[in-house]
Amino acid sequence: RRFLDPERLASLPLLQGRLLRAGFRLLRPGGALVYCTCSFARAQNEDVVSAFLGDEPAARLVEVECLADAPATPGSLPLTLRFDPRRSRTSALFVAK
Repeated sequence: RRFLDPERLASLPLLQGRLLRAGFRLLRPGGALVYCTCSFARAQNEDVVSAFLGDEPAARLVEVECLADAPATPGSLPLTLRFDPRRSRTSALFVAK
């Protein structure tokens, strides 16, 4: 299946980083950007956000207030969240704002 193809999976962090940077460039002053994936892969989550933050000095992580009471666990980056399917009854999710 193409969905689980190792070559495709390896290319996703690059694509996700490009999408994140493109979205950030389109923000209005004072705007907020939410980066969310349906993956447990650190390479698609924390690694993409870390690289982005390293490249964009004006960017910073903030708390996702609307998810303060959600059945999530902290990600490995401060202020990021992970949703485990068993605990949250969702698909695997990662959220950063």
